[in-house]
Amino acid sequence: MSRAFIQKAAIYSYFATILLLPTQLGKHYWPNFTQVEGIRIDYLSPTLYLSDIFIIITFILFLINISFSTLKASLQLTFNKYLAIILILDIIAGIVFAISPLEGLYVFVKVLELFIFALLTKYFLKNKWIRYKVFLFLSLGALFEGILAISQFINQGSLGGVFYFFGERLINASTPGAANANINGQLILRPYGTFSHPNVLCGYLVIIATLLLFANFKKLKVRNRLFLYLLYLFLSLAILLSLGRAAIIVYAFVLLSKVIKLKRKRIAYFLILLSFILLIFIVAPILRYRFFDFALSDESVSQRLYFLNISFQMIKSHLLFGVGLGNFLPSLPSFSNSLTYQLLQPVHNIFILLLCEIGLVGFFICLYFFYQTIRYLLRNKYKGLFSSTSLLMVFMVIILLGSIDHYFLTLQQGQLLLAFVFGATFSRD
Repeated sequence: MSRAFIQKAAIYSYFATILLLPTQLGKHYWPNFTQVEGIRIDYLSPTLYLSDIFIIITFILFLINISFSTLKASLQLTFNKYLAIILILDIIAGIVFAISPLEGLYVFVKVLELFIFALLTKYFLKNKWIRYKVFLFLSLGALFEGILAISQFINQGSLGGVFYFFGERLINASTPGAANANINGQLILRPYGTFSHPNVLCGYLVIIATLLLFANFKKLKVRNRLFLYLLYLFLSLAILLSLGRAAIIVYAFVLLSKVIKLKRKRIAYFLILLSFILLIFIVAPILRYRFFDFALSDESVSQRLYFLNISFQMIKSHLLFGVGLGNFLPSLPSFSNSLTYQLLQPVHNIFILLLCEIGLVGFFICLYFFYQTIRYLLRNKYKGLFSSTSLLMVFMVIILLGSIDHYFLTLQQGQLLLAFVFGATFSRD
């Protein structure tokens, strides 16, 4: 096989990964360490997803095709390499002394895979043609999720059939544990798309919509711009119907930022503002109950407070190295004797989860890397698709949503999204 053929195969394998990013088709495995208090926990299950397979294929083809000097340049870290080494040693130390070292080892391998995916993203997005294709596949994936989410909301249940193979859960409003919203005394099923929870679907849609809103489309044809504008409207409707309170509020701030930026461009300013107001008006009766019937005694709030309390105990007793990567859930019985299946989930904050699992040393290194990434975007202004502004806004969305949920660290789609954003950020090096 020629180098050109291998390069092309690697590119299309990477495109497949991007297209499959929102799906969760995979094979779960259930060794003993996936159980806590005798209960099998999905978060602990080693899983081989179809997107993992394409990442592996892409990386193998990437290694075969590139020269050693190109590989060395691609692996060049923007961050301090000594801090990266300290972080790895800190993680290994935490895993060695963890309650479930095998779970820690699995998550460590997963982190390496995400690093590889970020590396591949950094490498491929240097090419302008590939950037446009990646943006197209991200848009198509979001369009698919938007159609599925709106259809599930109308149907008040999953659609079944072929959608099962993309990761759709078989669920309706009466399914035990279903994410329902109480709208004027009636239980309304929130759409899941192909995600494990409506909040994850909503976060994904907000991130793709943010990329759409802040990307530079000046060089695109008029019909392509029209398609992306209509896609933004469609995703906005899907975000509202997902009934994720936090994500809707974050998205409102994203839109406000865009509107302020577009004040001089009156037509675009008017269209975006008017269209979002119309969408709000359409779903206003549902949103009114969703937001104004909210109370601090709601289960979603009490559970978050419960996990925060346990997290602080965990941090206090494992301050330096944490309880071990991936070991938040296996460590829960040591800090609570009243666990139920509903209470066997990670703390709903990615920063506190990091602090619990990798301790103070690793946490501050990760925080420093995050700070350096944002600083890099502020100092290096580039336009076009995946512009500095769009990626900065996405990072703000991740920080805000990550402060009240955990899926950017614990679920396949959230992890891949986070790795993609990091890779896209440094693709212009």
